[in-house]
Amino acid sequence: MTMRVPSVSVSELSISYQTGRRVISNLGFVLEAGSVIAILGRNGVGKSSLLGAIAGTVPYSGSVTVGASGIGRRRFAYLHQNYRESNFPWTTAVRNVEYPLRAEGVPLQKRRYRALRALRRIAPEVDPGRVVHKLSGGQQQLVALARAMASDEGLWLADEPLSAVDPIRSLEVIDVLRTRWLQAPRTVIWVCHSIDEAILVGDTIGVLSADEMEPLRLWKSPLGAGRSLEDLQEPHVSDLQAQLRKHLTSRPAFQLAQAEQELKS
Repeated sequence: MTMRVPSVSVSELSISYQTGRRVISNLGFVLEAGSVIAILGRNGVGKSSLLGAIAGTVPYSGSVTVGASGIGRRRFAYLHQNYRESNFPWTTAVRNVEYPLRAEGVPLQKRRYRALRALRRIAPEVDPGRVVHKLSGGQQQLVALARAMASDEGLWLADEPLSAVDPIRSLEVIDVLRTRWLQAPRTVIWVCHSIDEAILVGDTIGVLSADEMEPLRLWKSPLGAGRSLEDLQEPHVSDLQAQLRKHLTSRPAFQLAQAEQELKS
């Protein structure tokens, strides 16, 4: 299958819980084909719901366009924050990685080669023949990332895909991914909680909040496409880290009032 790398356009997106509480209001952004956005945000602001809306699994109002495809024909690699939902626990790491290739009809020898190559790049510490449920949580997340890398999906929806991986190892994995994306671009929406992770991953960094006037604030990365761990020490990166930290810790007045009202009810 030829890999299609789509753009993503979100306009006037609103998402409400079944209780009636609105989690996202009037959100919009455009992600060009082959670019990466890293999204930060406090718990409960709708980061996972946003990915679900783009995937077509969460009801919403507004518009979500993925390339030229309608909602029923969207293709993507979805990386869950819960590693137990990402893999087939009863089979081996290499069979997990090659699964989408098998579904596409790729011959055994070719798909095994691609799966082993992806595992070596992302998780060289993982035994390809080991049954996945016997791996650590972090290793299971790395298996899921290797599967996305081995696949031909041009859109990745990544929901805290390194949450079970230690911080230093996470940054090393991102370095590998960035190098790979330079060779074979993907359109990526990457949700995380780490500012350093977001700066390394994203061409654009966004902070999602409960601010109805500005639900998603965006910053362009000050780093080049070939960025690396060492770039995090640059003075202009320190400025961006401070801006992101300040925006993440601010709480709009209406949000405080809403919280007080919920406590009274």
